[in-house]
This record gives sequence, structure tokens and C-alpha cells, in this order.
Amino acid sequence: LPYRDARGKLIDSGSHLEAFDQAVEWGRKARHRHLPEVGHRIGIGYATYVEGVGPSYFGTSGRWTAGDGAQVRIEPDGNVTVSSPVIDMGQGTKTMVATVAAEALGVSVDDVEVRLGDTDVTPYGLGSFGARSSIVAAGGIVKAATEVRAKVLQIAAHKLEAAVEDLAIESGHIHVRGSMESSISFKEVAAAAYFRTFELPAEMTSGLSATAVYESEGVDHLPDSNGQMNACVSYSNSTHVAVVDIDLATCDLSVIDYLVVHDCGPLINPEIVEGQIHGGVAQGIGGAIFEQMLYTTDGQPRATSLADYLVPGPCEIPRLEVEHLESPSPVTPLGIKGAGEAGATGPAAAIGNAVADALGQFEVEIVETPITPQLIWTLLKESQQ
Repeated sequence: LPYRDARGKLIDSGSHLEAFDQAVEWGRKARHRHLPEVGHRIGIGYATYVEGVGPSYFGTSGRWTAGDGAQVRIEPDGNVTVSSPVIDMGQGTKTMVATVAAEALGVSVDDVEVRLGDTDVTPYGLGSFGARSSIVAAGGIVKAATEVRAKVLQIAAHKLEAAVEDLAIESGHIHVRGSMESSISFKEVAAAAYFRTFELPAEMTSGLSATAVYESEGVDHLPDSNGQMNACVSYSNSTHVAVVDIDLATCDLSVIDYLVVHDCGPLINPEIVEGQIHGGVAQGIGGAIFEQMLYTTDGQPRATSLADYLVPGPCEIPRLEVEHLESPSPVTPLGIKGAGEAGATGPAAAIGNAVADALGQFEVEIVETPITPQLIWTLLKESQQ
């Protein structure tokens, strides 16, 4: 790495072989751990993929950009307000934004207020899609916070009569390195910046706020003369392993064990990424073996409510293991990559391969989803003809 494929996709980092090797080793152990009952077949399937993150928006809307703005402001009371155009749809964006801002400034997460997606109060941006939120939000926040942090240090240095390079910020306080006796809080710095401007260094303007725009590097918005295009700023990678049990008498299919080895670079909040993957795998299992859109001959959907549309519940989701690898991208802020579709991408292929493995003696080929008992029965019947 880096590696550019035939379509122009530039994979700058990853743990592709390591993830696959870990998955294969887990699969070998799972083969011995899960023994079939009489009349059943056990199958193990693998799916390895890369996920493009932080894509160009041109293919969706014709807007020629891949970046977003962010604003970081220290309020007069010393607390921090961060505004970003990305949106929280349950994927933990608010926590991510607060965490990045807190670490960039040197304050507690509890002291950060987050405003997302409101076009009246946030800088312009494209929002959340394509596993981009962490990349573009962190990029803008780090740039803006760096500017604000520099001003905080200048004010603190002036009031403490110290050199900027001799100061450190910890837990919302600025102090001389190696000594907490000579220190000043963010609240005191904010008071000087807003209310006691005569205490500011000469020629410094009042206020503690900065707005910055992060533009992703190396993202193409159109193919080049060779038809190649790198449409994403970076690429996450993963290998999924599914273990299935098939009852040959009823053709009932169950996913009984599952592993995800995933790499989206450094993890800002590991618990949130873990939850994202768990939820995505559950959604992927639903699409692979349960959820089916059926229509009448005149195009009317037969499933009109959840009473007609089969989705997996807790009893249908197996024990799920997640292993995290972290290979930083050299071109994204903090080296991070996205994990938006991390869990949902792999299940259909992994489960399909597992079913093919379980029914290997019948030489069936899985080419469609959902893999329902009816589909399995049909495939077995065709294999006997």
C-alpha cells in the first residue's frame, strides 16, 4: 500500500490480509466448535470487502465538493459550543463531535455543547452520508479548535507572564509545564476575551471563536481521461465470518455464530463503533435471510406492515464477536476512517457462502437473497433432478 485498482480507487492503508487471516483462524476453530445434529448441516462462509468513506457528493447531487465547515466557540462562561452540519441519526455523531472538540482544546467532554445539522446555526456542509461524518466533522473541528486553542494560550501567557511554549492545557486549565501553582481556567481566559478586553495582549481582538472548512484530499469528482476515479478519501476494510445451521428436513436456516474483523482506523469511541457494527450485522442478517419484498402481479406490495414483513428479533441474532484493527489513513484528520455501513455490508455474502458450504454435497449455487427455507428447498430439489 498505497494501491490503486483498475477503476482508480486509491487504497492508502488497511489491514486486509491481517483481518482475513484472523477470520480464517476463527473459522477453523468454529468448525470444531459447532458439530451438526443428525439431519443438519453446518456451513462457514467468509466475506472480505473494502468500504469507501468520505465520498464525493457529485454523483448524488451535482455539488462539487467533499468537505464541510465547523465552528468552535468558547462561551463567556468558559464552556465550549461546537457547531457542525453533520447529523446524528443514532450513530453517535454527537458524542464523536464532543470528544474530538474536547481533546483538541483540552477540556472535559461534559463542558462541550454540540449543535448539529441546523442550517440556521451551523456552517454550510453536506450532512451525513457515505460514512463521512467523523472524517469531515473532525477535520473542520480540529482546524477551528487549533485556532481557538492558540488564542487561549496567547491570552493565558499574557496573564501568567509566561511564554506560550511553556504552557500546557489540562482539564480546562492552562498552567506552566511542571507546575499547577501558576494556572488560569478557561473561564478566566473567556472573561478576558469578552468582558475584560483591556487584559488582552496588544492588538488582539475580543472573542474566542473560529470557523474552518475541511476539504478531503485526493477525492475525484469526475473520471479522468482513462475513466478512472478515486471517489472516496479513504477506505475501511473488514472480513466477516458466518456460521449457519441448516435443517435438511425443513430447510430451516439459522445463523448460529458470527465474527467481524474490522478496521476503520483509530477509534474515537470504541463502544459506539462496536454498537454500529452489531446493529449493522443484525440488519444484514435480516436482509440475507428474512426480509423480502413481494408484490402482486399488478405491482402492489404484499407486505404493508411489520405483521407481513419478517424482520429478525433477538432470538435470530447469534453470538457476535468483533475484533478491531487500527491502520490510520495518512490523508484524513487523526487518521480516522468511517464505519457507517461496516456491519451491514458483509452478512449477505458471508451467509450466502456459509449456506453454499453447508450444502456443498448438493452443489447448490446461492445467487439471490433472502435465503429463505423455500429457496433452499427449491435449490435442493433442483440439485436432485
